[in-house]
Amino acid sequence: MLRHFLDAEDVVEIGVAVEEVGKKLYLEAAKKVVDKKVKQLFEKLADDEEEHIKTFRSMVQRSAKGKPAAGGTAGRAHLRNLLMSNAFLDLERAKAMFSDAREEKTAVVLAIRFEKETLLLFHGMKEIVEDADLHVINGLIAEEEQHIADLSEYLHGIKSNTDSDTATG
Repeated sequence: MLRHFLDAEDVVEIGVAVEEVGKKLYLEAAKKVVDKKVKQLFEKLADDEEEHIKTFRSMVQRSAKGKPAAGGTAGRAHLRNLLMSNAFLDLERAKAMFSDAREEKTAVVLAIRFEKETLLLFHGMKEIVEDADLHVINGLIAEEEQHIADLSEYLHGIKSNTDSDTATG
């Protein structure tokens, strides 16, 4: 469990854990949805999460083992609070949320929520990572923001189709 401080390795482990959960959730969601476009979107997101895992692991290779993370006590406390409130870090709990998501719209809404939680966490990491790794976190943030944009675009399409069906029905 979390200690009273986080070292650079801890930050990487947290990042890897979040991305592994995301990858597993997206692969599960891809199996359950019927729509080919959303299935492909979830499979792409799972692939992206795998790349993020590799990115985090490369950070630990550059960091000194056991070296305290940057950012001081306030930054580490903020990250700890974000971790404790993240509903998706518990894989079984996260799977339970996605298990009822047989409709594409529900699955996409949950995926957006996961990405937003991940964004909050990564922004918290910015406060405690080494300056040399800040660009890496910023790059991951940009990718997570793109995931939200992709998911939102799909969600908007679902809502537009539903609105059209309602108007013509």
